[in-house]
Amino acid sequence: MKHKYYRKLSVLLIFLAAINACKKNETPEPPPPPHPVPYWIGYKDIVKETDIGYYDVKATPDSLFHVSMFGWVASYKVEKIEGYILLTQKGYYEHKQYGTSMQQMAGGKDGELYLRVSYWGTNTDGLLRLEKGYTTVADIKYNVPLSVRAFNTLCTDKNGVLYVGVTADNRDGGRSCYVAYSRNKGTTFETLLIPGYDDNAIEKVVVDNAGHIFVEMYYGNILYYDQLSKTWKIVFQKDSMEDIRDFTSGEDGEIYVATSGGLYHSANYGGTITKVPLPGDVRVPVIRRVHINAKGTLYITVDAYFVDRPNLDVSNCYYSSDKGMSWDHVTARGKGAYEMTIRGFDANGRLISTFSDTTKVQWYINSKYIQLAVTTSPVE
Repeated sequence: MKHKYYRKLSVLLIFLAAINACKKNETPEPPPPPHPVPYWIGYKDIVKETDIGYYDVKATPDSLFHVSMFGWVASYKVEKIEGYILLTQKGYYEHKQYGTSMQQMAGGKDGELYLRVSYWGTNTDGLLRLEKGYTTVADIKYNVPLSVRAFNTLCTDKNGVLYVGVTADNRDGGRSCYVAYSRNKGTTFETLLIPGYDDNAIEKVVVDNAGHIFVEMYYGNILYYDQLSKTWKIVFQKDSMEDIRDFTSGEDGEIYVATSGGLYHSANYGGTITKVPLPGDVRVPVIRRVHINAKGTLYITVDAYFVDRPNLDVSNCYYSSDKGMSWDHVTARGKGAYEMTIRGFDANGRLISTFSDTTKVQWYINSKYIQLAVTTSPVE
């Protein structure tokens, strides 16, 4: 019996050895191909036709970007997981007060987030600081040493200083415009009065890389604060036939202004202003937004109706690395994405945008799709 057992065992071992020899001679299977890297990643939301969609999108230095809509804000990050490039949600905060609208945000240097909010039906505004990780929220509006009527706009500079455009009561019983700024995350504020614009409001505040403050007023003038003379100076005036749509700053004293009649550039605080040539497929020069990224690349969006587009794969967004002397298209989001709006850049230089969507919404009445998307690589 033992001989039979050992004979069977020997046959089994020889058989297994033969199998292993065959496996050694086999050609190894190639590794699976890498996952294709998409140009855009993002998602769709459904909103009412009367809603504007996302109120604001802002990035913070921790590679997160934050999206606000109505009473909530969420943070996202582009990550590589198991070979896939994915957009993952990292945080979510909902302001519990009823009727809150998260109108605008600005990102702080240490990952904190500042929010300008309005409360429907109350004619009051709020100014909040949301700490990194959405751990705690502080109401900092009462730290502004003014009798505030409205917080118009806000921004932060490269050092994390917070700037807020404010309409407040003045000593004469009327109202004036101010820029309130804080170097300690909204704990205390200093203020700069903007004289001569009492019946106005501040549309936008921008601080260039050298720390110079520019503001756009409601009726169209763009002003610059001269720190030597402690006075405000006009650097761009609204043309009677053109409306200012947007403006941004780059290097020391440099601004770009987007209008309904074209794109303008000044490199010396408005001392000289030149009109920037536009892409050849722009039929009517209605510029909606203008941005500059950290490397100085210029980006614009044009009203989609005024771009020669054989199909929706051609976007209404362009970028230039030579101050507008030549332009390239930013690749469109894809099927259904009608009009693109630049929202800014994350800490790694990826372009963040939103898109109106022509795709029909099923099962919802008076609703539309909107898309939020970020490029997987910088576009420049």
